[in-house]
Amino acid sequence: MAARAFSRRTFLQSSAAFGASVLVPFRLRAPRVGIVGAGLSGLAAARALTDLGFQVVVFEARSRIGGRVCTENLFGGPIEMGTDRFHGDELMLPLAADLTKKGITWRDTNEGWVFVDDAGNKYERDDIDRARMNWKRAYNLSSKAAEEVSRRITFREMMTLRANTLDAVKFRSLLWMDVEQPNAAPIEELSTSAKVQPADRHQQFITSPTEWLNQLAKGIDVRFQEAVQSVTYTDKEVVLDLEGGSEKFDAVILTLPLGVLKEGKFGLDLPRGHREALKGLQAGHAEKIFLHFDKPFWGKDDQHIVYVSGVPVCCSWFEPVADRPVLVGHLAAGLAAQSTQDGPEKTARLAMEQLRGVYGPNVPDPTGLRLTRWSIDPYCLGARTSLIPGYSSSTLARLAEPVADCVFLAGEHTHKNAPGTVQGAYLSGLRAAAQASAKLA
Repeated sequence: MAARAFSRRTFLQSSAAFGASVLVPFRLRAPRVGIVGAGLSGLAAARALTDLGFQVVVFEARSRIGGRVCTENLFGGPIEMGTDRFHGDELMLPLAADLTKKGITWRDTNEGWVFVDDAGNKYERDDIDRARMNWKRAYNLSSKAAEEVSRRITFREMMTLRANTLDAVKFRSLLWMDVEQPNAAPIEELSTSAKVQPADRHQQFITSPTEWLNQLAKGIDVRFQEAVQSVTYTDKEVVLDLEGGSEKFDAVILTLPLGVLKEGKFGLDLPRGHREALKGLQAGHAEKIFLHFDKPFWGKDDQHIVYVSGVPVCCSWFEPVADRPVLVGHLAAGLAAQSTQDGPEKTARLAMEQLRGVYGPNVPDPTGLRLTRWSIDPYCLGARTSLIPGYSSSTLARLAEPVADCVFLAGEHTHKNAPGTVQGAYLSGLRAAAQASAKLA
């Protein structure tokens, strides 16, 4: 699949409004802005403010940039341990423009899908396309019915209002791929306002996203292994207490992941609206398991391998790594949470049962494996953000509001229309930069 690219004109159109709104007037001393976290949202904010003449310092508790964007050398080459794609909707345009400007390429993920269930049935692409049309029709009907009942019901309860005529296996696989996987939470725990993001409409990075983040960070003062202990503020300044002392800033942008923010260890005095918003959000579970084999046993055109089980009800998704005999298993929701408890060996055994369900009993055991642990990473504590029953997207909008005149939040969990996505993280960083600039101008 050819790499996607956007023109210079697209970039200028998408960035003009932001640039015009945050111009910094002349002053003797450029305002000093501290940014907590060197993930995508933090670096996007830092890049924007640095380019506009602010003094910016980024504090990162890890020894690397990226947060949940992490590239490691594994099984003979680079592999993305975390985020490796973004959703192909209208909100990707500013993101895509910046990627194009920096020479980062990506591709569609709409080809090479293989669906097999535990009864041995294989579903062709046409079958899945028809099922998705029916599922979307049922979703629209169920959404209308849910409005008449109560927004406090779960996503599962909403779907059973009108969706019980759909084929069970296809229905379950599409619910997992389009709802549970992007929200990193089971439909029994999701709000009826949960985002629906079909997996075959994502864009996957060809160039490592870490390379993009390295370009965003170029020339910026990023201080590694600087864990913030507390954040205090007045009307005019913010103090960050660090392990090695404290620093004062005219404004601070906090890009702490949702799981870390909900833990509340920083002594940050959040307004009531922000505290209430945090109650309506959850940091879901999403992990990857990497399986190395002596040689490929899958077809050369098999780019996405989906196995659907009825008992227990689950769905698994595997992808081959280009030019290497390695499969990446995408675990989300219940399977991801279970993998954290089970560990790599037990999780690999389950993965092999599923792969043998697709390719037959002669599939060999892997010669190497690796399992991520984002859910228990102390600087992450979860994966993508989702809404719990009873809460709507307005909950996310509350977190986008300034904490104070000099304290702002950013991160995918603060974007009303794109929680849990790369574009949500990127756009939230630009928004926080604009908020800080407007206050300091």
